[in-house]
Amino acid sequence: MTGRVLAVANQKGGVGKTTTAVNVAAYLALGVRVLLVDLDPQANATSSLGLDANGVELSTYDALIGQELRDQGYTMSLGGGSNLMREPRNGRIFEYAGEDPILAGKLRMRCFAGHRRKQPKSRRESRMALSVARSFSPSFLLILAGVVLNGVAVAGLDRPGTSSAQMEQTPLAQKAPEEKSTKVERIVAAIPVRALPNVPLLMGIKKGFYQQERLKIDVVQMGSTPAITGMMTGDVAVDFHSSAIRAPVTGRPIRMIGYMVDRLNWHLYAKPEIKRVEDLKGKVLAVTDVGGNVTYISQMMLEKHGLGGFGKDTEMFPTGSMQSSTLALLARQVDAALVGTEMGIKAEAKGFHVIARASDYVPLGLGGISTSVDTLKNRSNTIKRFLRGTIKSLQYIRSDRNKLEAAEFFANFLNLSRGDAELIYAQSKDYYSPNGSISREGLRFEISLLVQQLGLKKEISIDEVADFRLLREIQTELGLK
Repeated sequence: MTGRVLAVANQKGGVGKTTTAVNVAAYLALGVRVLLVDLDPQANATSSLGLDANGVELSTYDALIGQELRDQGYTMSLGGGSNLMREPRNGRIFEYAGEDPILAGKLRMRCFAGHRRKQPKSRRESRMALSVARSFSPSFLLILAGVVLNGVAVAGLDRPGTSSAQMEQTPLAQKAPEEKSTKVERIVAAIPVRALPNVPLLMGIKKGFYQQERLKIDVVQMGSTPAITGMMTGDVAVDFHSSAIRAPVTGRPIRMIGYMVDRLNWHLYAKPEIKRVEDLKGKVLAVTDVGGNVTYISQMMLEKHGLGGFGKDTEMFPTGSMQSSTLALLARQVDAALVGTEMGIKAEAKGFHVIARASDYVPLGLGGISTSVDTLKNRSNTIKRFLRGTIKSLQYIRSDRNKLEAAEFFANFLNLSRGDAELIYAQSKDYYSPNGSISREGLRFEISLLVQQLGLKKEISIDEVADFRLLREIQTELGLK
């Protein structure tokens, strides 16, 4: 059979190119072999198939321009969006509204629920199920098939939407005595990528802290749009996308309920000959994008040390990601870069050093945990047990007594060498929150930053974004402040 090439292209963003390509490929794969090529720097198609875009060392970008660069004597090239690593606090994570994220999320929820149910027991039942499936319209089959491949979270298509009244701070359900039942409750936790803020969640599962709370957690890697939809339908219990805070800021019935990392572990690395921030005058700094948090914090650092900032005393070099910023620094294409601990150890190994730490300039945190207003109201006991297990895991990771096991877990989870894992653990453990909280100042700062970035005209209060009442109850139970 002769192969065919189907290209899905459109200059306009948000018209469903990725959604179409993934679902057509999934449907065709039911009968023929299919190769899906992802040419988008955001790697949405890659993530939709359950693959970790950050784990791809060579991408289509390298394949397309690699030979040209080799002919010019270069081994790689850096530019906006190349080798893009998804960092939720930088760049766009939400899909465009034109892709109908609510519909897509609901279809994913329903499909995943069906996938988890028991399969037909007999051939007759199997034939009946196949017959029913064939009765659906081809367009629905395209979406459904793609969703099966996505493996993204759970049902709730028939639940009514949340009213505008529910979007206000909702009283929690009346307290009831803790259940004595030994029945284990199964919940879904959504994560964006394998990253340091998610380590406590996975460590808690491994050590049985959630099992002690009668919880079995299905950790599902997905985009923020289906994660938010899943929370609103009640099928995703908790979400670990840092960008989820945008949902309550823009009026969605979502609330932040805790934080894994209460301070930014981003550091400003510079060439060995640059000793202070003041020495960056006339130099070039790598940033992820022009309007993101990395650029904002880098600008703040410069101004705090008497420099005029980008376009005045220094120049910016947008790279698209912290990974690319690190590579630009290692190639000495830039003089400094603000990057996370995972990237920083590579710079340190090559003689670059830290001249400033973001946590000394801004009170931002990372690894926010969110859930829906409805879940807070009707499943408060579940959320309390989840938060209790999470705090136990955070304390376990922070304890020096467990550093060997924690470093080994870092190595396995983040695909690091044991030496790199030990360095990252030593530099990161104190950035994890000791009690699941973030400072009120830090949360207020993050909200104001989002209001500014989103161009909102009204003030947003902390109570419209976060609800830490259950977290405070657990902290009191555990004797924590």
